[in-house]
Amino acid sequence: MEPAKARARISKLKSGTAAPTEAKAKGPSVDQQEFVAIFTEYEEALETSNLLDYDDLLLRCVELLKRFPECVSNIQAVLIDEFQDTNHVQYELMSLFAQHRDPKTPDHKIPSITIVGDPDQSIYSFRSAEIKNLRKMTTQYPGTHVVILEENYRSSGSILQSALEVIEQDESRPEKKLLPTHCIGERPVLRTLSTPHKEADWLVGEIRRCEALNAGLLKYSDFAVLLRSASLSRHIESALGKAGIPYRMVGGHKFFDRVEVKLVLDYLRVIGHPEHNDALARIINVPPRKIGETAMKTLFDEADRKKIPLWTHLLDVCQGRSSSKISAQAERSLSTLIKIILTSRTKLAEADETGFTIPDLMEYFMERLSLKKYLEDKYQKEGRWANVEELLTLARDASASLEAEAEADALAPIDGVNQDQPSGLQDLLTRFLANVALSTEAQDTKGGTETPNQVTLSTIHAAKGLEWPVVFIPGAFQGSIPHSRAEDTDEERRLLYVGMTRAKALLYLSRPKKNSNREDTTLSPFLSAPNMSRFFAPRGPSFTLSTLRDLSRILHRPCPAPSAFHAVIEAAIRDADFHVEDDRFPEDPDERPQEDTSYVDYDKETPYPPGKRARLSHAPPTTSATGFRSASSTIFSAGTYSNTALGFTSARTAMAELEAAAQTAEPPPEPRDKARTTGKKRQISGQGTLGEFFKPKSTAAKPAATNPVSNPATLPPKAARMPNLPARIPNAALASILQPTGIPPSLAQRQPRKTPMRTPSWAAKPLPPADENAAPPPEPDGEAEPLVATSFHTTTFQAATLHTTTMVQLTGTGVGVGRRALGLRSSGAGAGGGALNRPFKPPGRAG
Repeated sequence: MEPAKARARISKLKSGTAAPTEAKAKGPSVDQQEFVAIFTEYEEALETSNLLDYDDLLLRCVELLKRFPECVSNIQAVLIDEFQDTNHVQYELMSLFAQHRDPKTPDHKIPSITIVGDPDQSIYSFRSAEIKNLRKMTTQYPGTHVVILEENYRSSGSILQSALEVIEQDESRPEKKLLPTHCIGERPVLRTLSTPHKEADWLVGEIRRCEALNAGLLKYSDFAVLLRSASLSRHIESALGKAGIPYRMVGGHKFFDRVEVKLVLDYLRVIGHPEHNDALARIINVPPRKIGETAMKTLFDEADRKKIPLWTHLLDVCQGRSSSKISAQAERSLSTLIKIILTSRTKLAEADETGFTIPDLMEYFMERLSLKKYLEDKYQKEGRWANVEELLTLARDASASLEAEAEADALAPIDGVNQDQPSGLQDLLTRFLANVALSTEAQDTKGGTETPNQVTLSTIHAAKGLEWPVVFIPGAFQGSIPHSRAEDTDEERRLLYVGMTRAKALLYLSRPKKNSNREDTTLSPFLSAPNMSRFFAPRGPSFTLSTLRDLSRILHRPCPAPSAFHAVIEAAIRDADFHVEDDRFPEDPDERPQEDTSYVDYDKETPYPPGKRARLSHAPPTTSATGFRSASSTIFSAGTYSNTALGFTSARTAMAELEAAAQTAEPPPEPRDKARTTGKKRQISGQGTLGEFFKPKSTAAKPAATNPVSNPATLPPKAARMPNLPARIPNAALASILQPTGIPPSLAQRQPRKTPMRTPSWAAKPLPPADENAAPPPEPDGEAEPLVATSFHTTTFQAATLHTTTMVQLTGTGVGVGRRALGLRSSGAGAGGGALNRPFKPPGRAG
């Protein structure tokens, strides 16, 4: 039988006040008989070592109060918190504490019992907690007065409403409402991502966005990621590390679990209680004493055969009262160890006269063991001795407080009951070791009580009773919440409710469409119930001054000044890599952002395979049907921002700047038309045919001078790359702008044809000179709308994306085409309609 399973079965059995004899009557199966044998030997080992386990602390107290009820004759009131987490033994213990009836009163009133508990937060059935104890309480004590506490002072109204919708799916729960004392706040977010990796990236991005856009209202210690199981943390920890965000894992490696600390504590345990077999076995050969495994096994077997503690057998062997089959070298080493322990116990007994303290005792036996040299030799530069010194400091601080506690915890006098009062260093050492053993959250803080500015990662079970301004609950899918191995679905629902109500102001839930094994997932049934979607938002909130005011009221923190908030938002917008909105990932992972074919990937040195489009690695975010938005397209209701602050330039301003640039720029060279002499029509130099446009591109690497994307030095400023240009730009200014992007100067002054082509030829004819006296079109109101392609109309709009190749749409009537349509359907291609009036789209895979 596996030790962990056997230990869990023993604990569960003891929680039901069962003894080995009762376990034996459960059934005659082989597995049951084996478990009974283990249970029996386990109890014998505890009795031999004079030890109790945690369950025994309750069971022995129940036995004591049953045999000696007068021990509780002085108890007047019993108060129990977190009553929903009590098990059967604890409930019986409560009844025994309140069993005394005062004979002086006519009705023999029992002591008053007050319990506080929330049945919606009963999540420890795996520790034998009984939610039925609440109902059992009202049955056993009919006069029980029930007060329902409905007001919630922690979470916003929207968080409470969504949590209430989840918990009310349990029809067996007592009827209880939740009344918020805060404003409604932001709706909780329910996000769906494609994979756990994307889910972690989104989560970390939201932490960065919330922390950055709140103008100091939130810091990293205000964020918590609550997990159904610790195994879900792998992707999140990796993403946090890559983003450089500090975090801490609750329930991680504790100070008292470190090897060198446990070693010193085991020596203290053996000095205070030599019959502690486990502690003695752990120190018997540390530091090394040349006692081999064979000698140790021989000593353990001999002690078991005699049914005596290991310490008693070692004393008998070293003092000649018993023989053993161990070598003389091993016996001499054991004599040295026993001498150190005995002299330490002598100093412990004489402490009242000599003023010896627990730190003095630790320093004494560590010096005799040369423990510092041993740790430095074995672990070298790992700093193990520093942890021992920290333990010494802890012991010094605890010595004074333990003496004060001993006086305060002195047992009250009771008529007819003998009360042994603790005294002396022996009792202080026992209390010190008990506090260490019962400490579950002792961390190596190395001074200071301030909470570190770190994101908290924790399981939902470990987070019970705690709270944070912002809470993330990833992995909200069937198999995680509820867990695949869970036996009680109602408890899993309560677990999600507990996690949701840990949030004060903002709550995020998410799930990947595929788990780590690349298997499809389904949304948790607790969140996919009818009408649940209306309580959740599909994206994270937009941060405005109104949002900040709500957050500050909920968190009871001063609201940042509007000027500070505006400065933060403007700085975030100017950062091209920062997303002001939750738009890095689509709401539906199956959707893909609409691709803009005017952008190509200049970083690739090989042409794209036929039928595939270029990756838009350099394309800015654009508004599309899928919901993707760029940072600059965000509308903030908190205040009015100038166009300059948002990175826009009006048409009038841009025209003035371009005209000024044109005056200082050198005039472009005169274009030279070279006619071909092979019998074909003349063609402009540098202008390829339409058929050549679809030929495979050369695999040769492009020179840096003509590759503006791969060569950042040739890039114009961001404002010049994507301005809102005016409706009409002088030719000289246009040439000065187009020159850096790689367009030949000979094409900068080319004008569209005045009349449509009449012959089915793709060769271009010489264009007439531009009419410099033509009146400009009226200037539009406000900012000009940027267009992706230039249209052949009377009014010419400048392209928003300036590339070497500009794609245009042909309009007009009577445009003839040749017989080869080059991929365009000929049906319906008449004048003024059909395929030629639709925007040009190169052949390739759809999507």
